[in-house]
Amino acid sequence: MTQFWISWKLLFLKFDVVHACALDTVIPSWFVARLKGKKGVFDIFDIHSEAHFGNSKNGFRKTLKFVENFFINHVDAIIIVDDSRCHQIDGTNRRRLEVIYNVPDGGLI
Repeated sequence: MTQFWISWKLLFLKFDVVHACALDTVIPSWFVARLKGKKGVFDIFDIHSEAHFGNSKNGFRKTLKFVENFFINHVDAIIIVDDSRCHQIDGTNRRRLEVIYNVPDGGLI
């Protein structure tokens, strides 16, 4: 239901770039951004197909990985939380990748 609400709100908002956090919000955000000729950013906290299914070979994981890769390949920019996540998106044709660490300056307190 959240995806419908996001789509509906974005259809009527003025924006230049939509910043989607996680797979469930990038789907509606990407479609509306493309419809309106705007840019989209996919902020990846976790690759869901790996976080929830590990290395299993089941069909749902493969489908989920396909969907994730589609959006990675088609958004205008990707944000990941640290360099160690780069291997998770190897093999994609991402346009722009930025690493924005999700820890405060100076590390954890």
